[in-house]
Amino acid sequence: MQDVLSKLKNKLIKEGNWNTDNISKIKTMFQYFCNDYKINLTVESSDAGEESKPGKEASTLILDFTIGNWRI
Repeated sequence: MQDVLSKLKNKLIKEGNWNTDNISKIKTMFQYFCNDYKINLTVESSDAGEESKPGKEASTLILDFTIGNWRI
């Protein structure tokens, strides 16, 4: 995925007078409750080193999805 951070900025941040060039990472979490379960989805931008090219960074998108029982 080319330029992950830029794509996330365009989708998640409303246009305005502020300068989004100073934003280096984005992380957002969506939480949904259904019956006795809580569902979490976290979306995060990251600069991770490529395994095939040590020392070189690449824009990546990290998705973390969990389901758990929230009523004990």
